[in-house]
Amino acid sequence: MFQKFVTRATFTILALGLSLACAHGAEPKPELSIQNAWGRPAAMTGMSGEAMGGDMKGPSMKDQTTGGTSAVYLTLVNKGDAPDALVAASSDAAKTVELHETKMKGNVMRMAPVPRIGVPAKGRAELKPRGLHLMLIGLKRDLKPGDVIKVTLRFEKSVDGESTRALAVLTVRRRRLFWLWAVGLGVLGLVAGVWLAWAGAFWMPSRVVLIIPKGTLASLQVGQGSEAIPPKIQLRVGDLFILRNEDVASHRVGGFYVRPGETLSYRFTQAGTFDYLCTIHRDGHTTFQVETRPSLAALWWTEVTLLGLLVLVSGFLLGARSTRLGISALAAGSAISMLGLFLTINPTVLEPKQEPVTGNRPLPEVKSLEIGRRLYLQLCEVCHGASGRGDGPLAATLAPPPANLIEHVPQHPDGVLFWFIYAGIPGTRMPALSATLTQEEIWHLVNYIKTLAAPPDNPAMEEKK
Repeated sequence: MFQKFVTRATFTILALGLSLACAHGAEPKPELSIQNAWGRPAAMTGMSGEAMGGDMKGPSMKDQTTGGTSAVYLTLVNKGDAPDALVAASSDAAKTVELHETKMKGNVMRMAPVPRIGVPAKGRAELKPRGLHLMLIGLKRDLKPGDVIKVTLRFEKSVDGESTRALAVLTVRRRRLFWLWAVGLGVLGLVAGVWLAWAGAFWMPSRVVLIIPKGTLASLQVGQGSEAIPPKIQLRVGDLFILRNEDVASHRVGGFYVRPGETLSYRFTQAGTFDYLCTIHRDGHTTFQVETRPSLAALWWTEVTLLGLLVLVSGFLLGARSTRLGISALAAGSAISMLGLFLTINPTVLEPKQEPVTGNRPLPEVKSLEIGRRLYLQLCEVCHGASGRGDGPLAATLAPPPANLIEHVPQHPDGVLFWFIYAGIPGTRMPALSATLTQEEIWHLVNYIKTLAAPPDNPAMEEKK
């Protein structure tokens, strides 16, 4: 049995536009068009009073036991200078189409046929629920969401007396669908805003400026450290670090060698903890703590998941499996939400695979040390010397002079040594070798230069010898 008001929500009619030719000559004539047309789905069997919504009674409905009923609503707009009137209608979906009007009589809603529905000049006539409407009586088939029916309208002043119009009954449910998307998009925006604020995504790269003041050298000579440069500097990836030297002597701070009156800058592009040699602290070190920027991949895929759910719910409002539009929305919503959920859980799947810097480190065995030694003689000996004391053939021509690796290497973690070779050292003649050497070759080089400061009984060195 077709249940009452199962699909009571608004159903859009496909608007094809309608223009009617009217009276001849220069006489005023109507210019009719149809707007906001929609119809109610209905079963082939069943009484109209239940199908159309309410305890409705009327003389034309008493003997309708062999076919269900439905109704079509629309707005007739007349832009012409003469009135017109709808006097009859027919449809390929029903045995009979009557012009009806619904009125309340006491506590009972009653329907009754009307002979005509007038459309005033420069005016309109609205056929709407609980008012004027076209009653489809004796349905020849079930009217399901997505079905297309043909309705023929007959007017008083049209040339041939009638106009045919195709109508499609769709479960669009305009208002519910509108509010669904309005609320849904609001939720998407709220989730994105809260997530971005929590993750600190509104943070912008900043400039961190440190100044070595005058008198720093004098303080160091009397055994006092300088407090102008903090021993630990907090940065984020993308920050620009600027070091300015206003002292009379050159200083090394965090891997930067800065001369008197010179300003150096460096933008950190990698996250991590970098422990650098520093000549103005008592402990001789400056640590840079570089934090990574928050990844927003999980947020975007969460938003895609929620968007897919919106499309999925819209599919149910569009008639679910009973309409092509509903089926398409269900399929698209399911696919989008499942894809978004998968990528929310695995946000790195679509990210380009990059070998992490300082990854794939070989063990400091004989083969690694030999490769490192060859690379050192090829690229480093000319500046640092064969023994690593900073006395290579070009050392005297460089300012600042090359570092004494025997003294410097033990003061830095292996990852920092890797980074010195990979990215170079600002303010010095130490170039970045990331375009020359692979990460594995850089690790071979790190393994070797660590042996330059190793004690004589270093097992690896003994084995190499």
